[in-house]
Amino acid sequence: MRGVILAAGVGRRMNINYNKTLTELRPGFRVLDTIIDNMLSSDIYDINLAVGYDGDTVRDKIEDSWGEHPVATFTYFYSHNYTSSNNLYTLHCMRDELIGREFVLINGDLVFEPEILERVIDMPAPRIAVTRDTSLDYPGVTINGDQDITDLGRHIHKPDALSIGIYYFSSAISHRFFNHVDTLTVKELRMYGFHEPLRSLFHDGKIKVTDVTDLQFTDIDTKEDIERAKEIE
Repeated sequence: MRGVILAAGVGRRMNINYNKTLTELRPGFRVLDTIIDNMLSSDIYDINLAVGYDGDTVRDKIEDSWGEHPVATFTYFYSHNYTSSNNLYTLHCMRDELIGREFVLINGDLVFEPEILERVIDMPAPRIAVTRDTSLDYPGVTINGDQDITDLGRHIHKPDALSIGIYYFSSAISHRFFNHVDTLTVKELRMYGFHEPLRSLFHDGKIKVTDVTDLQFTDIDTKEDIERAKEIE
């Protein structure tokens, strides 16, 4: 299985001059390292990274830390329009590598207990990791009685759960996802997040939820988030 990490964004809310995925949680161990470590612990060795802002530094840090790993491989895809586009454009840079293939997609600023990823990929794809704590600041999810997702996004005012940022694509769903993305204009491609084309698949497909409410996670947007992440890591 392939692992995909979206690590192209600037991270403006933190007011820092480096890619926020390189934020240290302890000496020599960064936010991005926690994701890679969790992937390797779940036997995901084919790791693909979408990079943009400070991309060469991201690559160099990964190669310094993980380049000698006996099994893992790291492939880098550069999103050169990261300042003027959303994460769909970044993900589309990896299209030819991912279309029709099973992969797990993780936001590059997410710190989480390794059990979360294990729980997600232990069940058949496709599925999305969710928390039932709807007081948090994450995209909303609506769910039917069969635990299929019916909608996803921040436009949902009364969600049943929230998506924490881990998406497990089956080969069939990844094929349909990128085929739909291929129909978008360049303007739409740059404007949309990847949730938008994913939403189009809910009406004729079954994408399940994996409930991880009992486990710890946080994304990194503030200094307070960094302290919370250190407790998880």
